[in-house]
Amino acid sequence: MIDPDRSFDLIDEPWIPVLAGDGTVNEVSLADLLRHADGYVGIVGELPTQGFALLRLVLAVLHRTLRRDDGGAGPASISEWADLWEQWPDVAEAAIGYLDVHRDRFDLFHPDTPFFQVADLHTAKNETSDLDKLIADVPNGLPFFTTRTGPGIERITAAEAARWLVHVHAFDASGIRSGAVGDSRVKGGKGYPIGPGWSGQIGGVHLEGRTLRDTLLLNLIAWGDPRTAELTISSGPDDVPPWERPQLTATEETVGGRQARGPIDLYTWQTRRVRLDGDRGGVAGLVLANGDKVLPQNQHTREPMSAWRYSEPQTKKHGQVTYMPLEHRVERQFWRGLEALLAHTGATSLGQPAARLAPALMGWLGAVDRLVGHRGYGLVTVHAVGIVYGSNNSVVDELIDDRLRLPLVLLDPTRRELADGAVRALSRADEAAAAAASFRQNLARAAGAGSDESEGPRDQARTAVYHALDAPFRAWLLSLGAEPSLLDAEHRWQSEVRDVVQRLGREWLGEAGPGAWTGRAVRGHRLDAGLADKWFQRKLREVLPAAYHDREVSA
Repeated sequence: MIDPDRSFDLIDEPWIPVLAGDGTVNEVSLADLLRHADGYVGIVGELPTQGFALLRLVLAVLHRTLRRDDGGAGPASISEWADLWEQWPDVAEAAIGYLDVHRDRFDLFHPDTPFFQVADLHTAKNETSDLDKLIADVPNGLPFFTTRTGPGIERITAAEAARWLVHVHAFDASGIRSGAVGDSRVKGGKGYPIGPGWSGQIGGVHLEGRTLRDTLLLNLIAWGDPRTAELTISSGPDDVPPWERPQLTATEETVGGRQARGPIDLYTWQTRRVRLDGDRGGVAGLVLANGDKVLPQNQHTREPMSAWRYSEPQTKKHGQVTYMPLEHRVERQFWRGLEALLAHTGATSLGQPAARLAPALMGWLGAVDRLVGHRGYGLVTVHAVGIVYGSNNSVVDELIDDRLRLPLVLLDPTRRELADGAVRALSRADEAAAAAASFRQNLARAAGAGSDESEGPRDQARTAVYHALDAPFRAWLLSLGAEPSLLDAEHRWQSEVRDVVQRLGREWLGEAGPGAWTGRAVRGHRLDAGLADKWFQRKLREVLPAAYHDREVSA
C-alpha cells in the first residue's frame, strides 16, 4: 500500500526543470511538461548532461505512447509524424494516459516498484552511501573545487534526487560500487566495474527547436516509415522501457548480460541498481550498485543520438565490421566534427567500410527536411552533450556542452554538393592549422628548442588557429546555400582562413627573438625565422589555392 507521506508521483509532482519563455526556470511534472511543451523553451538541469538524460526519458514516453500496429514504438510514418505538430494537445493527453497506466512505476518511493530503483536493494552490512555518489557535480576526493559542500549535500529534495537518479543511470562513471545482496557478480562485498552509463559512452547529440514541443518532435523518429529504412535503426515490439518490464532485482536483468533491444531500451538503460534513502520530504543517502552492462560495439543500429567511427582493432577482434561511438573530445570544437554529422558523407569507397557514420538522428532530419522547413526552420540547432572520463572511466574530467547551427539545406540529399563543400572547407582549415603549427615549431627550433621542447609551441599554435576560426566558420556555415555559388563560398572561406592564419603568423614572427632570426643548424640544415616564414607562406599557397589566385566570380 502506498504511504502518502512517502509517495512522490513523478507524473503529477514538479521535478523537471524547464526554461520558460521569460527566461525563468521552473520545476514541472511530467504531465505539465507534456501539456504545456509549446510554452517552454526546453528542458534544463543542474548539468547539460542531466537535461539530455531527461529529454531521452520523455522521448521514451512519447515513442511508447505512439505505438504502431506491429507493436513498435513511435509514429508509423512520416505523414503521421507531420500531423503531430498540429495535434500536440491530443498527443500530450495520450501520453499522460499512457503514464497513468504505469503510474505505480513512476512513484519515486513506491514500496514495491520505486521509479528506476530496486525496493529492497541492500548490502550485507546495510550500508548507504553519501549523496556525492549520486550528484555528478560533486567530485569525490576534491571538495576544494566545488560549491556543493556541507549541508547542501547532506540532504536534497525528492525532486532533485529524481533528476540525479535519471542521470546516474545515463552518465555514472565506472568504478567499484556497493556489493548488493543477491547480485552473483559481487566479490568480497564489492561490485567491480562494469563501465559508465550508456549515455556517457556516446557522443550525445540531439536537435533543438524554438520550443520544447518542437524539440521533442524533431527528435521523435518515425522508425516505421519505409523512407527511414536506410537509417538501419528500428524499434520493435520488444524495445520497451523498464516500467513496461518486470520489476528489476539486485542482479542483472539477464544473467551474463543482454543485447540492447532498440533505442527506447538505450534511452532508459538501467546501468545501476539504486535505492534512494528518503521520502517525499527529502533524500539523505542511497545504495548504488551495479546494474546492466552495455557494450558499445555496433550499437549504431539501436542508438540514434551519436555518430560512429569504424574500428579496425575491434573489427579484427570480433571478426566482423565494427563501429564504436564517436565520443566528443574536449579539445576539439564541435564544428570540427561536422563531417560525422552529415548523413550523406559517410559512403563507402572501394568497398571499404565508411570511416564515419552519422547519427541516425541526422539522417532522419534529412528525410523530413522539407517538412521541417515548412515549419519555419531554415536553420537547425544540433546540441552536443557528453562527459569525458578519466582514470579508467572512474572520474569525470570534463563536460561537453556545445551547439552548432546548420542550414537545413546541408542535410538535403539532393544538395549533396553543399555538404561536400562544407567538409572540404574543414579540410582546408585543418591543413592551414597544420601549416601554422609547423611554422610555430620551426620558429622554436630556430631559436634553439629541441624536438621535445618545440612540441608545446606547435600544439599551442594549432589550438590558436582553431580558436580564431571558431566564430568565422560558424558564420560561414550559416551562409551556405545563400551564396551565388558554392565556388564563391569556398573562395571566401579560404580567403578568411588565409587572413586569420597570416595574422597569427605575423604575431609569432614578431615575437621571435634574435636567436630565431640568427638561426642554427637543425638536422644538418640551416634554419632561421626568415626561412621558416618562407616555408610557411609556400605551404599556405598550396593548401588555400583559391585565396591566392584571382578568378572570375560566377554569377
